[in-house]
Amino acid sequence: MISLLQEEYLIILLNIFNSLLDADLFPPSWHHSLVFLIPKGPPGKYRPIFLTSCLLKILEKLILTRLNWWIESLELLPPFQFGFRKRRSCLGILSTEIYNGFITRQSIACFFMDIQGAFDNVVPSILGCFPIHA
Repeated sequence: MISLLQEEYLIILLNIFNSLLDADLFPPSWHHSLVFLIPKGPPGKYRPIFLTSCLLKILEKLILTRLNWWIESLELLPPFQFGFRKRRSCLGILSTEIYNGFITRQSIACFFMDIQGAFDNVVPSILGCFPIHA
């Protein structure tokens, strides 16, 4: 329903969101969400699903869009980081390398590894995080 609003109402909604952000205010109902645990593979493993307000989801998307623009415009991430970034693809680089190797008659070697439960078992300190300087 919100996506079907006329532009004038969307502008009003945007102004409300901007006012909330400027004032550091959020409606009390946005501080809570319904959490459902969905079974994830082996017994005892669950994935939480949070049900929140539709307006809060729109605000989250607005904030994400603004943060992505800020991070990309200031080039705060290293160029070789591809995860969760628009217009960047490991598969695109791989296919380009394969194509270039084919054209230049060079061999291309790839190593693919699938680690079971990698996300659940990763130790963040070994990922080589890069500090962001503002």
